Amino acid sequence: MIENADAPTAYEYSIGGADGAALRLFEDGSVAIEGTDGAYLGGVVAPWAYDAAGTPVKTWYEVKGSSLVQVVAHDAGSYAYPIVADPWLGINLFSWITVDSYNSQPRVNLQPSPWGAAQWASIGGQVVMNTAGWDEAWNWNSTVRSGLSKDSQRQQFECHSLGSPFAGTWNLEKFRPNRTVHWSHGVAVHHCNWTTPNQY
Repeated sequence: MIENADAPTAYEYSIGGADGAALRLFEDGSVAIEGTDGAYLGGVVAPWAYDAAGTPVKTWYEVKGSSLVQVVAHDAGSYAYPIVADPWLGINLFSWITVDSYNSQPRVNLQPSPWGAAQWASIGGQVVMNTAGWDEAWNWNSTVRSGLSKDSQRQQFECHSLGSPFAGTWNLEKFRPNRTVHWSHGVAVHHCNWTTPNQY
């Protein structure tokens, strides 16, 4: 919280560190935290800042080594104090993942976390959900892993992460056939719940 006009305009947060994590800044202002192998470790949504009257204050991130700096340009205008600016760090892309049965076959249910939804909306976020999100699901536990045993379920996951992310809970149903035509064909009709390998 920025209390008054005499407060600094730059606020530094140490995010990377000894483990070699690196910060990657995207054009929309969001930041990915990546391991030395390039694996997704977490991220920070695009910055925001509002004054006491609800007026947005210009703000952006800068990366300094393993630190993230949020610059809040409260000295560039007339604002009502205090000003609130709070970086939102997220790690888990899913709030929960469960396995049940549907049509007598396993169904894996995934609920995107608020962070996952915010991450999806950022530049590159769809790719993060489709790659790091799948890794998170696969490594959730052995029950989930054993429930994800069909190519169709990976195709359904890709459909949700790239084509239909705001469908609520993502249901990856084993009984659905493997696609022989890309899932994007007819997605407006099947909504990732196709019943044939090449149509809807």
